[in-house]
Amino acid sequence: NMDKLRTTVEGSAQQAQRAGKAITQKLEMLSVDLAEAEAFDLNAEIRRVVEHAKAELGLHFVAELRLAEKPCMVLANRLHVQKVMLNLIQNSSEAMQAARVASPAIAIGVRAKRGEGLAQITVRDKGPGFKAGDGEHLFRPFFTAKSKGIGMGLVISRSLIEANGRQMLTLSRETPGATAHLTLPAPGRE
Repeated sequence: NMDKLRTTVEGSAQQAQRAGKAITQKLEMLSVDLAEAEAFDLNAEIRRVVEHAKAELGLHFVAELRLAEKPCMVLANRLHVQKVMLNLIQNSSEAMQAARVASPAIAIGVRAKRGEGLAQITVRDKGPGFKAGDGEHLFRPFFTAKSKGIGMGLVISRSLIEANGRQMLTLSRETPGATAHLTLPAPGRE
């Protein structure tokens, strides 16, 4: 049956193109600048990343920013932080879109953890979250909870964060949604 064969081949070609695009995006994420850590204001950087996610990536969500009252200086590779934040925001946005959340919102908070020399970023969405049993697998290569994912975004994100020293990326399950916590060195904190 030539019609069935044509449909199958066209479907395979579309899937191959989708996979190629996803792999290209992840490879771009890996092509990180090896610049050393620099001091920058985390509040200002998060505002820039959110604006980029909306304007350049076309993501649709309400950003509920709960930033630190004063400038929150951190010492990290700025490009790494940008890429990780964009990945987390994109994951949240896509999860809410797939779940058809009526009012998609992403809450992003920043707080200094005084005495520990750290700043913490929290990214929380109102999506479906992830299955209870998936939590331990989310950072394994090629494991994905998304229908169109390849399972490398969180793996790369965690690697980028951990490459900068005592930084950490964790996920927790909420009802509704999911929450990511990211810690960055904040030198000079009391």
